[in-house]
This record gives sequence, structure tokens and C-alpha cells, in this order.
Amino acid sequence: MENVEEIQKWGPLDDNGRPIKEREGEDYQKFINAMKGLGYQFDSRELVAADYGAPTTRRRWYAIFRKDGREIIWPEPTHAKGAAGGLKPWEECGKYIDWSDLGKSIFDRKKPLAEATMKRIANGFLKYVVNNPHPYEVKNSEAYAFLIQYHGEQKEGDARGQTLKEPIKTIDTSNRYGLVTAFVTKFYKSGIGQGCNEPLHTITTSPGHFGLITAFLIKYYGAGCGQTLSSPLGTITTKDRFGLVSAIVELNGEKYVLNDIFLRMLKPEELKIMQGFPPDYIIDRDINFKQYPVKEQVARIGNSVVPIMAQKLVEANCGYLKVGERMPHMRIDCSEAQIKFA
Repeated sequence: MENVEEIQKWGPLDDNGRPIKEREGEDYQKFINAMKGLGYQFDSRELVAADYGAPTTRRRWYAIFRKDGREIIWPEPTHAKGAAGGLKPWEECGKYIDWSDLGKSIFDRKKPLAEATMKRIANGFLKYVVNNPHPYEVKNSEAYAFLIQYHGEQKEGDARGQTLKEPIKTIDTSNRYGLVTAFVTKFYKSGIGQGCNEPLHTITTSPGHFGLITAFLIKYYGAGCGQTLSSPLGTITTKDRFGLVSAIVELNGEKYVLNDIFLRMLKPEELKIMQGFPPDYIIDRDINFKQYPVKEQVARIGNSVVPIMAQKLVEANCGYLKVGERMPHMRIDCSEAQIKFA
């Protein structure tokens, strides 16, 4: 059995539909005791899917009930963060990104991105690239990438997201992950000073310099003329304004010019693999080949049990029932006039 960890707090509600704190876990215990009353052995644990080879850190409550006289067995972890204990390292979610599609520039869009999104990108670039000693490189250091999450930040300057060198965090029923790719080239020319009435030329991360980290930290509209880390982040919403600024960032001791930033949402196929499903698992259509909307595909992933976890638990406790290996699903390509089967 699989559920969110909060099931262990399952209890009665008050007249307003809110949990009664003093009776927390009461209904959960009733359920467990009822199962034991039917003769089942019971044990439960909270497990992290990344510890068993899935490229997601999804944590869930797992329970095993059995009354066949056999011992309840929990599978041993095969992976660990940082390869701790001599285990394999956690899977990087960056391995499962379709790098042939980087999205499009955040600056030349017909409908400008929301200010909150621009701030997420700016804060993420600072946290996961500039201040990260090992940022995720794309295309031989020509670009650096990270993920942002469309969740509410707890405080100004927070960066909800992650690097691509770790498993993806929990995938829920709506697509909240955006792939950000920042394109850079090496910087060879030294900068010069300027007044606030002049166009802003450069932003540098070097200590004591005028600028800070990215073009986003320069509020070049109205009376704005740059800002410090202690100020709320401004935002640049059009490419014309961005064109007035060259952002110079220091990465691994070398200076780079920030040329452009691309953004796109993660695709259902990427989320599917990061959740641990095999590549041939079908989520985009029904049995009659009617296509599901992207929103519905993502919802199916978010509601699913991580397949690797189901596999490991069943192998540990019911391995004697296995009679064969899973055969890959037949692939059908309808992208051209002639249907292809593989």
C-alpha cells in the first residue's frame, strides 16, 4: 500500500472540516487495528524513491500487510545521495531532458512573462549557476541549465527549483517545472565606469563592482539605475530593455557574458521517465488513439505510484511469483502519412 506520509495523521475533523489536533492519527490507528484484526501482519516505512534508482526524490508512506505466514521484507536501498555508504549515486534528472528542445528566449515573447516568473529565473540563475561551484553544463559550457518550480516562494529572493545533477523533486498532478537554459560566452574586454544617466553597459559578479549577478538585477526603467541584494528584485520584461545591458558573470573563476536565457516547461514524456516509467509506457492516448491533453498526461504521472518502488517491494516479498520478464510495448509512430511499427 502507498500513500502520502500524512496518512499517519489521519483523524476526525471538526465542524469546519479541519483536523482536530488532539485526535491526530486516531482514524489511522483504527484502520491499522482493523487490518490486524483480520489476521494481517503489518509494517510500514517512509521510503524515498531515489534510494532505489528512480530519478525522483518522491517520499511516500509504504505499508505491507500479509497473512501467509511469511516474513515482511523491506528492500535494501541501492542508491544514496552523494554515493554515501558505498552505494550508487542518485540519478541525475538532467539525463532525461530532451536537449534538442530548449524552448525559446524569455525576452522576445509576444506576451511577456509574469514578473514572478522572471524573478524565479533570476533567483535561480544566482543560486544554481553563479553561486553553485558545480553548475549543470550544457553544450560544452556554452550554456548552463536548472529547473524552476511554479510554487509560492516563502520569502523575497527565494529560488524554488533545483539543479539537474540531482533527482527531480516530487511530481504532482500539475506541471510546475520549467527548464531554464542560460547561454554564455567568454568575456575578454574590461569594463569602464559610467553615470546613472548613461545606458548600463555591464553587470559583474566580482566583489566591489557596480553590478551584481544578472541582467534581472538591473531595474532599467523609470528612475531605476541598478540595485543591490538588499533591494527587492526588479525585472526586465522586454528584449529592447535587455539589449541595453550586458550581463557579465563569473563562473569557476572565469568571466562570461550572459547572452540569452531560454525557458520551457518540462514535457510529459520527460516527467514520465523521471517518475520511473519505462520509455514505452503510453500516457499520451487512449486505446482508440485519441490524444490526451498535456494537462491530463501530467495528472496521470502525478497521481501514480513510482513503478520502481512497486517493483522493489513486490520482488522482496513475492519474488517467488515471478514467471517472466516484462516485454517492451510495441511502438507506433503516426507522425507521417505511413504508420510505423517498432
